[in-house]
Amino acid sequence: MPASLAEIREAFSLTSSGGAINLVPKAIDRVLNELQKKWGPMHRAVPRKTWETDIFYFNKRTAIPKAQHTTEAPPTSGTGSVAASNSTYTQGQFPIKHTQSQGDLAKFTVKVASTNGSLFDLELGAHAKSMEWLEETTHVFGSAQATLNTHRRQWDGIDLMVANANKVDASTQLVALTMLDNAIDAVRGAYAGELGMDYFWMMSPKMQSYVNGLHVQFVNYQMPMKRMFTRDDYGDPMASVADNAIDAGVEVATYRGIPIVISSFMSSQGTMGTVSTTGNTGSGSSLLAANTYYYRMEGVTRYGLTAASAEASQAPSADGKNVC
Repeated sequence: MPASLAEIREAFSLTSSGGAINLVPKAIDRVLNELQKKWGPMHRAVPRKTWETDIFYFNKRTAIPKAQHTTEAPPTSGTGSVAASNSTYTQGQFPIKHTQSQGDLAKFTVKVASTNGSLFDLELGAHAKSMEWLEETTHVFGSAQATLNTHRRQWDGIDLMVANANKVDASTQLVALTMLDNAIDAVRGAYAGELGMDYFWMMSPKMQSYVNGLHVQFVNYQMPMKRMFTRDDYGDPMASVADNAIDAGVEVATYRGIPIVISSFMSSQGTMGTVSTTGNTGSGSSLLAANTYYYRMEGVTRYGLTAASAEASQAPSADGKNVC
């Protein structure tokens, strides 16, 4: 017997007691909005170089030709003449860290998503943004040792390098422009040159606000503003790294000619808790019991990254076991 209209209405109204719910179609806006903003200065300042191997070889000069005083007028070959000399070199190397982001767009997905614009263009932009944030996170918090035996090897970020040695410790003193000068002197002494646009100050937004207060009526601040660009080789291994004029760049203030840029990655949103591991789960992995694997975890929130957890280590109980 077919149901009456009243019975159908009653069935759809019993949501509180487990009945059916009204079949209301979704209203999906045709516009795609992304409202998250992050600053990635390391991505802009550190150039990316296309390299077709996993090792970067370079030559380093270890000594220059000897220049000497003499009483003889050139050209001479007597007792007081200067002997011939040349530079000496050594070859160094370090492993290349490649980065990759791979997409997979089905034809049907591309067709149905066209109302939001070209999905290819949207995804290319998303991949570029994802790569920028990956680089920035690694530049700041990366750890080469913790990822040494993984397929996702990193390099040491400034968090580790500053903690180990490269720092000017102001102890409990309040920030002063003298500390910025001391940092410049420390780097310039090792660099043996003026720093300029090849270096920059990286600060959290709060830090920059504090430094702004120190710069009142100070002529070295914002004189002049500088424009910074992403630098790359346009994918050509034989090309030199140069400013990418396609990028709009960013105009920043300076202190003594050195740009000041803010980083969303310098301010952590809390700290990850303790990471616990076990090495006696599953099977079929490529992990070996003879190796110890190291992990540092950080959380991604809608407001930014958390500070990484303390390093945890774990050796699998047998070859092929997983670590989790």
